[in-house]
Amino acid sequence: MHTNSFFNENLLEADLVEESTKAALVGGVAGVGSQFAKNWWLTGLTSTVLRHAPARAGLFASVSAIYMSSSVLAAKLRGQNDYVNHGIGGAVGGFVIGSLSKSLQRAVAQSALVGVLSLAAAFSYEQSQHHEEPKSFFKWPKPDAFEKVASVQK
Repeated sequence: MHTNSFFNENLLEADLVEESTKAALVGGVAGVGSQFAKNWWLTGLTSTVLRHAPARAGLFASVSAIYMSSSVLAAKLRGQNDYVNHGIGGAVGGFVIGSLSKSLQRAVAQSALVGVLSLAAAFSYEQSQHHEEPKSFFKWPKPDAFEKVASVQK
């Protein structure tokens, strides 16, 4: 497991406010970046992009904080630190995003979609942390063939 992570990987020990604040900061930066990326190729850097960046940053920061708060709360309520907590956080965050459309059907669909994607991503990450890297033919660096020949000739 990584020990130099920005976020606390053990959600049972995580502080709800601290982790949510960090998530909001990351989400806000991602929101500004997405606003610039969205309009950069279409219109260039215009005052419209700059006007909409704070709203997009606020949306991303809010949803990120809700996601992390829900994940930490789920871990503490369930008493387990596993990928299911991130699925629950994703479902709650997805519901918030979907509810902006003012349609219960879209909110539920968005909740299911983001929940499943978060669950799958967290599961994949968890699995990658607990398994040894398989030995591969393509693993580098390769042993030097000339050294092998020299050791066999001795």
